[in-house]
Amino acid sequence: MINETGKELGDLELLGSGRSNFRTSPEGRAFNVRKGIDEKVNAVVVPPGDTYSFNKQLGGPVTNSGGWKDSLAIFGGSTLRPVPGGGLCQVSTTVYRALLSSGMNITKRYPHSLYVHYYTPYGEGLDATIYPGGKDLQFVNDTGNYVVLEAFHAGDDAFVNIYGTSDGRSVSMIG
Repeated sequence: MINETGKELGDLELLGSGRSNFRTSPEGRAFNVRKGIDEKVNAVVVPPGDTYSFNKQLGGPVTNSGGWKDSLAIFGGSTLRPVPGGGLCQVSTTVYRALLSSGMNITKRYPHSLYVHYYTPYGEGLDATIYPGGKDLQFVNDTGNYVVLEAFHAGDDAFVNIYGTSDGRSVSMIG
């Protein structure tokens, strides 16, 4: 990883990883997942003590004029409706899985109100829904050092890796 921030980030090592697959997604949703991964999550640097907000990282309203495509989102607990940025929850879900495996201090997270079958292969129940102005995914970098999010897609898989300086924490997930 090349440090272009101008900040001393310390000795970076992989702290955790998340993965999801969007193979069965319609074109607009797949586009939004790739855009979110590439443009909104990759190369994010979180200073020690700072709070990361997924919605804040989106940088403003999620609109068609902002380059997002329409795809389905869940409203009112069970209604599906096309909106700009539909599919961004898959991006937040992939970030959430990386946060879980790295042991980060997750301060806000909301599960989907409907069962999302395509999240099952990489962690059933390990999802994080977001909606700008409402539901958010947040964590506090309590490691004492910078953390860096690396995000990319390969084919129809989305990946998020969290790098930082280990403080010795460990994670085990049961069930």
